[in-house]
Amino acid sequence: MNLQYLKAFFVTVKLNSISKAAKVLHLTQPGLSMQLQSLEKELQASLLNRSNKGVELTEAGKIVFDYANTILSLQENIERDLTNLTTDKKQLLIGSCKAVGEYALPCSIYIYKQDNKDVNINLEITNTNDVLENLVDRTINIGIIHGCLNCIDGKNLVTEKVTSNPLVLVTSLPLMKNSISLTELKHLPLIFREDGSGTRQCILDTLEGHGVILDDLRGCK
Repeated sequence: MNLQYLKAFFVTVKLNSISKAAKVLHLTQPGLSMQLQSLEKELQASLLNRSNKGVELTEAGKIVFDYANTILSLQENIERDLTNLTTDKKQLLIGSCKAVGEYALPCSIYIYKQDNKDVNINLEITNTNDVLENLVDRTINIGIIHGCLNCIDGKNLVTEKVTSNPLVLVTSLPLMKNSISLTELKHLPLIFREDGSGTRQCILDTLEGHGVILDDLRGCK
């Protein structure tokens, strides 16, 4: 299989646009279309449905896209590790959820670097689900997530608790209380993190233990 064609297909799907993908890949649109057609011919399957709204994966395309993600990640890992052999510095790739990566982790990385100057550290901040997927694909060495330990089921990953991070309900309303009831909570206009967030899932799991589901809450989806 031609990995260049596979990458062209992968980027096109990710950007949902042949014109945008062609620009990123430094190709002409006809050139990119030819690569996509060559991949389909090689695999003997139609992978994409094209329209003025972008591209849509066929059933065969969905299968190829999932494998492409893994194959291209492995290719990048091989190239990275071979490059590391020719340099004196080690590479440490860290993935972190936003709750930790945007606030606490940069300071810890700075302190670590003081005693480990021969290590190049790359930090990628995404949500918990993406961190776990990157660990499975081996595009990062270490992942730091918030709660959501049930998210690792079936992923063959090892976890270790580092610290606790209490969550506090914050409001601009004139509500001066040390605690509120579940009934009061249900009537507050809450703002939640996005799907895939460990913080979001941790809150939902805790509320579910008290008989409260997402649909019970005001303004949450």
